[in-house]
This record gives sequence, C-alpha cells and structure tokens, in this order.
Amino acid sequence: MYTTYELIYTYEVKGKNYTVSTNYGTNNIPDENSIRKVKYDSNNPSKSILVGTNNSNFLIYFGIFFTLSSIAFILGGLYTKGVFDKIKINIMGLYLGFCFFLIGIGIILLQNGTTTSLLEAINSFGIWIIIPILFIIVGLVQIIRCLSKQNQ
Repeated sequence: MYTTYELIYTYEVKGKNYTVSTNYGTNNIPDENSIRKVKYDSNNPSKSILVGTNNSNFLIYFGIFFTLSSIAFILGGLYTKGVFDKIKINIMGLYLGFCFFLIGIGIILLQNGTTTSLLEAINSFGIWIIIPILFIIVGLVQIIRCLSKQNQ
C-alpha cells in the first residue's frame, strides 16, 4: 500500500498570498519551504500553474503514441491480408490522417500544460506554431481526401 500526497505551494503577488497545488499525487515529499517556479496570470493571480511536471499530459500522450503505433501495425497486417480489399475507403490513409491530426493537436495541448491559457500556449511557440498547424492541416486534408467520393 502506498501513501500519496498533494503538494500545495503558496506564492505572493502584490502583497496578497495565493496557493496552487499539484494535480497529481506523489509519494515523494519535498523539503518544507522548498521553492517551485509558479506561472500566474497577471490579470488574475489566482489562476496559476506550477512549472515542470505538474500534470500527466506527457504520460497520456506517450500512452496514446504507443496505442496508435500498435494500431498501425495491426492495420498494416490486416491490409496485407486483404481484409480491406472490399472497403472503398482508404483505411490506411484515413488512419494516417487521423494520426497527423492528433499529433498536431497533441503538440499544442502538451505546451498548454506549461502555460495558464491556450492562447498563451500558442503564443509561446512563436514562429514554430507552424509545425503543429501543418500537422493538423495535413491530417485534415488526408482525412477529407480518403473520405471523398473521388476515392470510391
């Protein structure tokens, strides 16, 4: 049996104290009065996050990556066996488009775990926001192409 703890940190903005807590349980207790970097919304200091591994988004995306990779191998095996020969939709192309779309959204959401808002996450990419946007666009184009009547 394990005991887990929720860590609570206090920070001060303009003489007023606020608290932020981890959104995960841990069995590792840091020293009392230890310091963690906190990012907060200057317009609403009570809206804040802990910088670093404060959420399980990375683990979720890592699990999704392995699941999607496994499904790709299964679909590839079924494709070589001719299971999809009678289906008029390009299953492998559709799956690839779906994966690209999810990767683009996942990149943005993973960055969102380190900021206080989605807009701030997008702004933090700078010019590099083009990479997840291109993943999303390529994924959507591939999905639409595979589902269009031209393919049937």
